[in-house]
Amino acid sequence: LVAALCAARGVDFSTSTVTRPARPGHDHAYRLDCQRANEELAWSPEVPLAAGLAEVVRWVDDEWETIRRLPLEYVHRP
Repeated sequence: LVAALCAARGVDFSTSTVTRPARPGHDHAYRLDCQRANEELAWSPEVPLAAGLAEVVRWVDDEWETIRRLPLEYVHRP
């Protein structure tokens, strides 16, 4: 996803990211499959991934001034 977002922004992935060693116990891949949701709920995605990423890029561009003022630290509030 990060590589696809870099491509959508027109920036070079290798110069925009830093690769770190995997954390202990870190999953090597996350395989997502919506087959069960489709079978049990008759759900299927309505927006192709590339179109959804393009929408996110547009939203970030439109909202950048607000986003850049937000704190960088995540605070979990149950």
